[in-house]
Amino acid sequence: MTSMPLWLLVDASNMVYRDVFAAGGYAIRNIQRRMDAARLEFEPERIVFAMDPAGKSFRHSIESTYKANRKDDRPPEIGITFDKLRGYAIENADEVVQVDGFEADDIIATLARIAQEGGRRACVVSSDKDVRQCLVDGRVSQSVKMPVRVRDSEYMTAATLFYETGIRPDQWAEYQAVVGDKADGYGGCEGIGPRFARMIFEQFDTLDDYFKNPLAVKIPKSRQQELFRFRRGPLAKSKQLATLRTDVPLPASWLEFAA
Repeated sequence: MTSMPLWLLVDASNMVYRDVFAAGGYAIRNIQRRMDAARLEFEPERIVFAMDPAGKSFRHSIESTYKANRKDDRPPEIGITFDKLRGYAIENADEVVQVDGFEADDIIATLARIAQEGGRRACVVSSDKDVRQCLVDGRVSQSVKMPVRVRDSEYMTAATLFYETGIRPDQWAEYQAVVGDKADGYGGCEGIGPRFARMIFEQFDTLDDYFKNPLAVKIPKSRQQELFRFRRGPLAKSKQLATLRTDVPLPASWLEFAA
């Protein structure tokens, strides 16, 4: 077991929504039990609850329809659970970070970078696939299941991500840009699903490398043509939507780590 200090970075927005829709008014009880177990299991130096902004994020200025497919009629338990989670954090001297214009996973990516640069490890508690792009083998892991007892959970590292998908963390944003994300309301390249995208990233580190030698990947000519049209059109926008920011302006309490 490594002796490096560990930060537990919790995607509070992801957690609250999932738990409320699964357990309703019992959500906060389940969250507290898991976090109490995590505190004992990992003995983290810091626990941070990252939250989405109260308003829109910078991605809405890139694409006005970003996440427009999601319903606005959220259950009343959502707001109540967020309030109770803030109270839980205060009671346990944990930190809650919410930054206007930036989503929770942008905050997590920024904190994970700071942790790595400061000689620390990070464990990201989230089921959001976007955080896979900030995995660094041996330094950052992502909780992909959130059971009551942390020791029963399964964790994804850079190695397991590559084993399961054939994609490295540094390729994940471009991969997601190509295949699209229905949950976030943006499409990828027409006709290029996970299968063809994986074929590309198995042979090339980046899309730019692929476009220099597209015939090296055995995919139908019509799909290649779609990729070149995608490159001339929405690719840049899709990459901006898919890529997590690692430069979120954080509260002053974090400046000592970011120096």
